[in-house]
Amino acid sequence: MPRGENKLASSIGGLRGWLNTEDRAARIAVPQRNSPSGWAWHARQLGYDPNGPLTPEQRKRVEEHRKLYFAELSLKGRRGRDRRYAARLRARADAAEARTAEAGGET
Repeated sequence: MPRGENKLASSIGGLRGWLNTEDRAARIAVPQRNSPSGWAWHARQLGYDPNGPLTPEQRKRVEEHRKLYFAELSLKGRRGRDRRYAARLRARADAAEARTAEAGGET
């Protein structure tokens, strides 16, 4: 299946799944609970019970863990974008060098 067609078929499947979902809240409850966007995920990562009471020190550690997680995620994204940019620059330089060589110039 071609890439564009595969993407469209997946989209149709997802839309059909939501159409047939009776209890939307139940369908998304587990993914939301396991999402690192909320503080409960970070509390669990630190070994705290997110449903129990947390001390002010524990709350601060959870918030610091959350900030650290997203800072590291941002850094990974920045490095990936930098790698892709560098690869594009290398490809352009190689193409320019090949054109120069074809034209009989020196590299």
